[in-house]
Amino acid sequence: MILFGMGSARRLLLVEDDAEYVAALRLVIEPEFELVVAETAAAARQASGPFVAVCVDLGLPDGDGTEIVRWLVERQPDLPVIVVTVHRSDRRILAALRAGACGYLLKEHVGTRLASAVEEAIDGGAPMSPAIARRLISLVAALPAVDVRHRPQPELTDRELTVIRTFSEGLTYQQAAATLGISLNTLRTHVRNIYEKLAVGSRTEAVLSALELGLLSRR
Repeated sequence: MILFGMGSARRLLLVEDDAEYVAALRLVIEPEFELVVAETAAAARQASGPFVAVCVDLGLPDGDGTEIVRWLVERQPDLPVIVVTVHRSDRRILAALRAGACGYLLKEHVGTRLASAVEEAIDGGAPMSPAIARRLISLVAALPAVDVRHRPQPELTDRELTVIRTFSEGLTYQQAAATLGISLNTLRTHVRNIYEKLAVGSRTEAVLSALELGLLSRR
């Protein structure tokens, strides 16, 4: 069954079968977005867009949400897909990101943050719960060292390096801007410059690339 909400013309697809959780999310999503709810994987495949973004739970009654993430991204590569779930195992996190999810939020951390996280994803960001961001950093740090001595080093400014550090700590765009004492527009300008210099397309890729190049160790 697909349920349609009333509100903004910007339509957000939520793939979630917990009715109580859906009711709670409506309070923090509408009227910024018009919420469209698919309670099953099958309903998600039949949902009529266009949508500005999609939020997907991994535990669905008729399948794994990771497959829905992959299905959506294959059909609309530019559509931001965010996982919103209780699952925090390394296997689940990595599978969802490899399937194409641009963000990973734990339900316990969503609260009033979901609307801003969706905005961040639409802006090209990669919203993550702090615990997930830290876990990803730990996983990357445990990888074998890569010899980057002969790779060209991007010339990032001190401010751009600081922006990447805030993202490696799992801060949202709003939190990062407040921490750095700059406006959201200024932060977005820095992010665009970082993406161009590192040849990446998302916040997660920027952090991983900076780690691999040893940029986050610079002070």
